[in-house]
Amino acid sequence: MNLVDSMEMINNIYSAPIKFVKIGIGVDLSIAANTVEKEDKDSDYFVCAVIGLDQYKRYWILNLYRNRGLSYLQQINVVKKLNEAFGADVIMCENNQYQKAFSDMLRDHGLTNVLDQATTDRNKYSFQIGLPAISVLFEQGRLKIPYAPDTYTRNLADTIMIEFNSLTFSNNKLQGVGAHDDIPMAIFEAISGLN
Repeated sequence: MNLVDSMEMINNIYSAPIKFVKIGIGVDLSIAANTVEKEDKDSDYFVCAVIGLDQYKRYWILNLYRNRGLSYLQQINVVKKLNEAFGADVIMCENNQYQKAFSDMLRDHGLTNVLDQATTDRNKYSFQIGLPAISVLFEQGRLKIPYAPDTYTRNLADTIMIEFNSLTFSNNKLQGVGAHDDIPMAIFEAISGLN
């Protein structure tokens, strides 16, 4: 089974190539304190990963939204639009610090499918349920990344792989050696929500 598939990122559930048992949206939050930080290439990205779970327990990356410097309201609107387009069963956010307030704001805006979890070193780096467990999905061909001739899909797929490849073990601990781990965290959140 291929890790990448000849399909494009899709904009709604009606464009899905197959039927999914569940749809999850993982949210990795970021907010720029000012416009200078927003333009800083080291500042974090706001990422939403839309993941479909099929009947064979394969996870398909259906859509990925990635941007910098968005306000709370702009981020809420992105999540709401993705939720409407894909009919998500669950939206998973971290509940550390301001992320908890963001989850509450999503609920205040009428989203009833929002879950949140505390992300600690223990569960984030766990071999059973954390980011390292996603490598097993890669090895088993159960995490499907779209890779099509269109530039948009291909660039996002390349960025996904770059960010996952920047996670490595150092001093007996999983660490990001690249500039960003926002996409892997959003995917981790979505998969956690689907499980």
